[in-house]
Amino acid sequence: MSNVTEIQFPEFETLDYLDQLSFQSVRWLYSIKYVSPQLVAPLLTVALALLIVTIGAYSTLAKPRDALDSNLDKDENPNWDPTDNDGSTFIKSSKLELELLNHESLSLLHAFLLPIMAGVTLYTLDYCLKNISKDKLMRYLNWYMLITCPFSHISVLDYMITATTRTLTHKLLGKNSSWIFKRYRLVMSSDAETFPLGVVEYLEASTFKKDDSWFQKFKIHLKEQGVQIIHPKTLKRANQPFSLVFDSKYLFSGPLALACGYLFYQYNPVLNSSYLLPSNNWLVTNLMGINFAIFGIKHLKISNFTIAYCLLVALFFYDIYFVFGNKIMIKVATGIDIPIKLCIPLKPSGDLYHSFRLSLLGLGDVALPGALISLCLRFDLSNFYKIEPLPFHHLNSFPTPYFKTSLVTYTAGLIGSYCALNYFKSGQPALLYIVPSMLLGITLMAYIRGESRALFQYSEHIEEFDLNKNEENDDKSMVLITTDEDTNEDDDYLYEDPNDSYDEWEAKVELKRLGTEDLHNLLEELIDDDDDDDTFLINSDQDQESGDEIDEIDIVEVDEIELIRLQNDLRQEPREWYSDDDEEEEEEEVENDGDNDDDDEDEEDKVYILQ
Repeated sequence: MSNVTEIQFPEFETLDYLDQLSFQSVRWLYSIKYVSPQLVAPLLTVALALLIVTIGAYSTLAKPRDALDSNLDKDENPNWDPTDNDGSTFIKSSKLELELLNHESLSLLHAFLLPIMAGVTLYTLDYCLKNISKDKLMRYLNWYMLITCPFSHISVLDYMITATTRTLTHKLLGKNSSWIFKRYRLVMSSDAETFPLGVVEYLEASTFKKDDSWFQKFKIHLKEQGVQIIHPKTLKRANQPFSLVFDSKYLFSGPLALACGYLFYQYNPVLNSSYLLPSNNWLVTNLMGINFAIFGIKHLKISNFTIAYCLLVALFFYDIYFVFGNKIMIKVATGIDIPIKLCIPLKPSGDLYHSFRLSLLGLGDVALPGALISLCLRFDLSNFYKIEPLPFHHLNSFPTPYFKTSLVTYTAGLIGSYCALNYFKSGQPALLYIVPSMLLGITLMAYIRGESRALFQYSEHIEEFDLNKNEENDDKSMVLITTDEDTNEDDDYLYEDPNDSYDEWEAKVELKRLGTEDLHNLLEELIDDDDDDDTFLINSDQDQESGDEIDEIDIVEVDEIELIRLQNDLRQEPREWYSDDDEEEEEEEVENDGDNDDDDEDEEDKVYILQ
């Protein structure tokens, strides 16, 4: 953060509308009553930084690990939207995504390499400024920014349009966003049916805007004339080498991204020789900077708080060294006029249309703390769905204590850097004040809430597949429960008492393990009073082996959300099974109740499979 030397401007009448607006906005900012001119720049900088980190943080939200599929309650939940499953780390649909499970996550090695790479970049730019023509260097850098900006603009605009449309259509129209932006699927399939060359359509009465009677007569007529009608058949998955799902948002985000690139070119004296001002329009520069900062937060995903803390601590010392140690950062920031900073006008000391100064805040002081802020927001989201596993929807509200804490502490750090800037009258490393404020605030919040362990154990990392490890755990991944002793050798998982219903047995086991009545209440809701329909088949992909024949398996229809919740609970360890005393008590109860021969015969044909 620093103050820049004065910039000279031509006469106001020679400027176009956007340049005039840039000057008029400065006049308006410093004419606001009840706001001291010394506070305008700091307040505007803090407001812009908070806007950037908030938008950037929410742009990283997607279905977390513990949330259920959004389509489970698609028909009854008014918050459902077709965009709910987009961009989730835990939803994969292609080979490349499965091969690169954690390609977007920042590892611990990257956290330590990032400050080193940033330092090398600063030294390189400083060397170029000293030994290469500044005009040539500026031209290369600005052309690079111009070429790359459409990609970042499309990414950011796509999120902005999606979030805005999703909210407005639900709140104002009571519909989902597909009412405005329909989703399409583009499929390339091999022609296994050997259709003739040309367009193949599914023809029916509505195709010709006629009724069914007319169409039937029309087909009979064509058949009499020897004309054969063929229809496209259902495409087999094996015949689809390519499939792409998209919507029409790119019809808007694409042109808007190109328009932003055009503004950067038009109001840049390095790229456009006809531009009258000696430096970029500060409004256009900020527009580009805001876009790059949001794009950085959106794609700089940190998978856990340990990596985030290490990264910010490393950048803490990096910022101090390059501002106080050799002042290279200030030289580069003031010597290169490219959108890598937020530029806020200071109060003009003379004629507004001839000179004013700019206060600078580097984008790294926004994007890098923004990555931690976005992680806090995702942690809040994960906690919400871990406590109550529900289908994920973007419009679901959830508590955000860590996100709010990170915003408050980030604001405090920015204000502290401005206070130091005014006190010392020299450029200050903003991370010197931001990093301690944020790390202490977030850690203190976790301590107060008793979630310190949960905070540092939280991870969005997906464990890589290990064949040897998975082979060792094969016996634990599928539990087979049956009355046939030869089916499973693990006696701990056998359901051995045919006179006790499976639901009662399962409830007792889980109550024994959990020591709570919650699961008991849930199981009572799932139990069917019909004795003939008390067999569960849960996510069974296991093929029946040759040998014992199973004539019939009854399946209880259970609410899918409750069933998944039950499955998740059954997977938890450790398990505590009946003691000998408990088994003896149950056997006595069974003897008192008497045996039912018909039930015994039915139980011999029942197989219980849990996954």
